[in-house]
Amino acid sequence: MRLIKLFLENFRGIKSLTIDFNGDDTVIYGANGTGKTTVANAISYVLSGKSATGEKDFSPKTVGVHNVHHVAELTVCKDDGEVVVLKKEFYEKWTKKRGSQSPTFTGHVCELSINDLPVKTKEYDKVISELTNGHVDDIEFLTVMGHMVEKMNDNERRKVLFSLCGEVTDDDILAKPEFDELSKLLVIEGTKDQRYEIPDFKKKCESKRRELNKKLDSIPESIATLESAMAGEYEDEADVKARLAENRAKLQKLLAPADAVNGNEEIIRDVKEKIAEGRQKFGESKYKALSAFSETEQTMMNDVAKYETSLNRAKTEQKWLEAEIERKTKVREELLGEFEVKVKAMVWDENSTICPTCGQKMPEDKINELFSKFSAEREANKAYINAKGKANGVELEKHKETLKATVADIEMLEAVLKKQNEALAKWRESKPVDTPYEETDEYKELKKTLDELEAGTASVAFNPTDKADYEKLIEEDEQKLVDIGAKAKMDEKIAELKASVKTVSAELEKQEKAIYLCEQFMIAKAEMITANINDKFSCIKWKLFETQINGGLREVCVPMIPNADGVMVDYKMANTASQINANLEIMDVYAKAYGVNLPIIIDRAESITNIRDMDCQTVSLVVSADDKVLRIEKAVKENEKNEE
Repeated sequence: MRLIKLFLENFRGIKSLTIDFNGDDTVIYGANGTGKTTVANAISYVLSGKSATGEKDFSPKTVGVHNVHHVAELTVCKDDGEVVVLKKEFYEKWTKKRGSQSPTFTGHVCELSINDLPVKTKEYDKVISELTNGHVDDIEFLTVMGHMVEKMNDNERRKVLFSLCGEVTDDDILAKPEFDELSKLLVIEGTKDQRYEIPDFKKKCESKRRELNKKLDSIPESIATLESAMAGEYEDEADVKARLAENRAKLQKLLAPADAVNGNEEIIRDVKEKIAEGRQKFGESKYKALSAFSETEQTMMNDVAKYETSLNRAKTEQKWLEAEIERKTKVREELLGEFEVKVKAMVWDENSTICPTCGQKMPEDKINELFSKFSAEREANKAYINAKGKANGVELEKHKETLKATVADIEMLEAVLKKQNEALAKWRESKPVDTPYEETDEYKELKKTLDELEAGTASVAFNPTDKADYEKLIEEDEQKLVDIGAKAKMDEKIAELKASVKTVSAELEKQEKAIYLCEQFMIAKAEMITANINDKFSCIKWKLFETQINGGLREVCVPMIPNADGVMVDYKMANTASQINANLEIMDVYAKAYGVNLPIIIDRAESITNIRDMDCQTVSLVVSADDKVLRIEKAVKENEKNEE
C-alpha cells in the first residue's frame, strides 16, 4: 500500500491542507509547531483510529473551536493498483431538547466513508484489514517508526518477537541428555505424566531450601536447651533399681512377722533378682556401647555420602562444561567458515559493472554506488561475525576457566573421599565384641553364691534398721528413677535432633542440586531463544535475558546495535541515526513476515543522512527552522543524488 493524497480540514489546528504523495517517498519540512506531527497523527488516525504519538483518547478536534467538521481524507493505492479513498469526518452533535430555546451538546459523531460512500464501522474495518493483510492491531507498530522499541514495554516486545520466531518449548531443552535428571524431578509426585513448570518447580525448591536452612539453624539451639535443662550427675539406672529392690525387700522383711521368715529363701530370691538385674544392666551397657559405635559409624557414612554427592555434582557440571566448550568451539569453527564465505570470499566482481541489458560499462557514479553497497555489505558481515565471535570467545574462555576449577575440585573431593572411606573401614574394625553376660566375673560370683544357698551351704545374716530410714531411701530412689527416665527421654530427643541434621543436610543437598539444574536449564533455554530470534535480523541483535547478582535470569527485551567499532551496544546508548535505522530494520523484518507493505512515518529524520533502503514508502518529518509553513518534497535517494 502507498499513500497518494492526504486532505485535512479543521484537523488539530490545520485549517486546510492537501499533500500529494503520489506514492513516492516524501519529506515534510517545517519548524516546530507548523504541523508535521499533526500530519503523522492524521495518517495514523485514518488507518488505526489512534495517534502516531501514542496520545490516549486521541481526538482530531481543534482546541477552542466548536460546531465544525473535522475531516481527514486519505487516498491510498493497494499493491494490486486499486485506489481507495478513506475518509473520517468528526463533529460535535448539538440537540435542541423539548422546551429549550437553544441546542445543547450531546456528544460526538464520527462518519466513515470508503470511496465517498458512507459505510458502517464494520465495513470500514474490513477494508483496513484487507490493506494490512489482517494485521489491524499492528498498524501503529508497522507504520510509526520507534513504536515497538520506545512505546512497548519488555513483555509486549517479547510477545511480538515470539510471534515471529516461535517460542522455544521446555521439551526442546529437556530432550538434551544433560537434563535427564531434571526431567524426572519435574514429575509431580503421585502422577505419571503431570509435571511442574520449571519456574514453579524452582520456586518450590527455593522455598524448601529456605525451610531446611531455618531448620538446620534451629537444631543446635534446641539441643543446647535440652542439655541445659538436664544438666547434672545421674546414677546408673540399673544400680538405682537394684538398690531400690533390695531396700523394698528389707523393709518388707522388717514389717513381716517373725514366723514368716523361712530360712534362706528370701536371700536366694534376692540373689536371683541381682542376677536378673545384672543381666539387664550388662545388656543395657552393651547396647549403649554398640549404639555409640553405630552412631559414630553413621556419622562417618553420612560424611562419605556428602562428599560423594558433591563429587557427583561436580562431575555433572564437568560434563556440562565439556559439552558447552565443544559446542562453543563448534560455533567458533562455523563463524570462521562463515567469515571465509561472507568476508574473505566476497570479492568485487568486475563483471558486475557491465550492464546486463546493453553490454556497455555502467556510468562511473553507478559503479561507485554498486561498489559502496558491496563494501557496506562486506563490512556489515565482518562486523557482525567479529562481534558474534568475540562474544562466543569470551564465553568459551569462561567455560574453560570454570572447567579447570571444577576438575581441581573433583581431584580434591576424590582425595578427601578416599581418606573418609579409609577412616570408616578402620573404625569398623573397632566394633565392640558381643560377649554373653554368663561369661562375666559378676555373673560367675553371683551364680556361685546362688548355688551354695540352694545347696544349704551358705547363709546370710539380716540386720534390720529403722522403718523410717528404709522408707526415706526408697522415696529418694523412686525420685531418682523418675529423673533418670526424664533424662532418657531428653537424650532420645537430642539423639533424634542430631540424627535429623544428617537427614536435613541430605535433603538440602537434593534441593540445591535441583535449583542448580533449573538454573542451567534456564540458561540453555535463554541461549536457544536468543539465537532463534537473532537469526531473523542482520544488523541489530536482541538481548532477551539478563544475569542477576544472585545468578538468576531476568527477562528483558533490549535491541543491541553495532557502534562504529562493530561492538554491540544498548539501543539507548546508540546515536539517533543508528536508532532510526535499527527501528527501520525491525519494521522491515516484520512487514515481510506479515506480507504487508505499509508506509512508514520517520520522525526526527533530520538526525540521519543515510536512511536504510526500504521497499515500502516512507514519510520523513524534518525539523527546519527556516520553514515557517510546511514544505513538501519528494525524497531523493542516494543514487538519484549521484546522477544529479
